[in-house]
Amino acid sequence: MLEVGVEPEEPVSPWTKLADLRAGMRGVNVIARVAQIGGVREFTRRDGSAGRVASVLLEDDSGAVRLNLWGDDVELLKEMDVGAVVAVENGYTRIGLGTVGLNVGQNGRLTINPENIEVSAPSRDHRLVDIQGLREGQRDIIVRGRVLDAPEIREVETARGPARVASFRIDDGTGEARVSVWRDLVDEVKELTPGTLIRIENCDVRPPFDGLLQVSSGLFTRIVVEKEG
Repeated sequence: MLEVGVEPEEPVSPWTKLADLRAGMRGVNVIARVAQIGGVREFTRRDGSAGRVASVLLEDDSGAVRLNLWGDDVELLKEMDVGAVVAVENGYTRIGLGTVGLNVGQNGRLTINPENIEVSAPSRDHRLVDIQGLREGQRDIIVRGRVLDAPEIREVETARGPARVASFRIDDGTGEARVSVWRDLVDEVKELTPGTLIRIENCDVRPPFDGLLQVSSGLFTRIVVEKEG
């Protein structure tokens, strides 16, 4: 059930912080703000019928998560703006695109800008993590660092077909990490030179490669070259 500007009819169990979401959870209640709104993707179901899905990045003061909207629920994007408050009741989580995603489902309820519920806007850097603090499995975090070597670009086979990936190392003074940037984002990093200070927003931490944890791009990742001086 999808509603706008409506107060929950009954008290819900305590809201779950986004950082505490894990795959396979059910009966999840979440209150958060819209950080980014993705586009609509069409796909073919196993029975040959056409389907639609859209994703929205939600964030609270603990972290972020991708909210998936399926089928007719995609139309809810018309009611959303960045900064809007979203309440998900009785939702569930599962792995998709390599990370945990939040879903409403037939028995869930999503309310946009619910009445009598206040959510403070997170600070710009509340998800910023030093490289020495990186842990495998972290998702939708922010990492800053200086590029150590020119990106190496190659094409690899994935479950979704062939894809381009650019790989390079960064250092923030607390340690080094390997960055893996996928698909369309490759064009944004291919000209990076050693010494450039970059900010990688909404990235995930993958298992080590060549002894370094991997900072990997995802659906909502943005690469920002930071100005100095």
